[in-house]
Amino acid sequence: MNNENSQFNFESTDLIVYIWKRKIPLILITVAAAILSIIVSYTITPKFKSSVVLFPASESPVSKSLLQTNFQDRIGILGFGTEEQLERILQVLHSDEIRDQIIEKFQLMEHYEIDPLGQFPRTKLFAKYASNITYRRTEYNSIIIEVLDEDPQMAADLANGISSLIDNTMNEMKRQRAMMAFELVENEYNSAQQRVKELNDSVSYYNSKGVIAHEHQIERLTEAYGKALTDGNKSAVKDIEDKMKELQKYTAPFIYYRTLWENESIRLRDLTSKYIEARAETELTFSHIFVLDKAYRAEKKAYPKKSIIVMVSTFTSFLLAVILFIFF
Repeated sequence: MNNENSQFNFESTDLIVYIWKRKIPLILITVAAAILSIIVSYTITPKFKSSVVLFPASESPVSKSLLQTNFQDRIGILGFGTEEQLERILQVLHSDEIRDQIIEKFQLMEHYEIDPLGQFPRTKLFAKYASNITYRRTEYNSIIIEVLDEDPQMAADLANGISSLIDNTMNEMKRQRAMMAFELVENEYNSAQQRVKELNDSVSYYNSKGVIAHEHQIERLTEAYGKALTDGNKSAVKDIEDKMKELQKYTAPFIYYRTLWENESIRLRDLTSKYIEARAETELTFSHIFVLDKAYRAEKKAYPKKSIIVMVSTFTSFLLAVILFIFF
């Protein structure tokens, strides 16, 4: 064989002839490799795949959108999200918050048969989690959650469970921030309400003293005073003078408090709309995603692909055998 190898050249015809002369051992090696790969493929535990397809939803302020009177302004909450919002959802999916909740909810330490008292149990658990659960974005600006598991129902439950936690996690983060804003607005709102009430009481006090529409009252009294003077009615002149003095006494503070009341009422009106929006942000829980396809129990295994294993192993064995025969 060594002499033949030394005389061998790499022309295609010589290669074919060379392989043909050694067809028996090559066939035996190839068949043996095929049988062995079939046996090995059956020893690999099959896994089933389930997936969820979702799109990001628009993140325009929900309360502000709902309170708009213009339909075009309200329609924002119904739209799809941007690429930035998609990336934000991917970050949430990769967060420890979702991972830890899924591990606890589905008892993955036990499901993956990891000894909690063994060496590096959490490291092994996280590695298993990362190898079986993947998230990827598509060219259509959507996200696919893929889960591999030996139990087809568990694969579907995990995928659906993860997608449901997106809203819970993001709503909780936003709710905490919204609560801080709401507390600030609520304090201002309550303070403005109290201030308006106090100013309204002051205005009512001067109303009780006869000051209501002071401009018209002064105008009417002035007309009546002129007529009384013309008629020579001294008694009427005296009464009107007393009323004008009384009116002048209370007019200045009345104008002062009424102006403050009007300004504070405008401020309260603005704060009321902000208060309603801020409270709505703490109470409303809208979805941040549109789920296009939910995960279902798979009927066929996704891994391993026995035919691919057999073909690759057989071809690789054949190729290695040819190389060994040529060079050794």
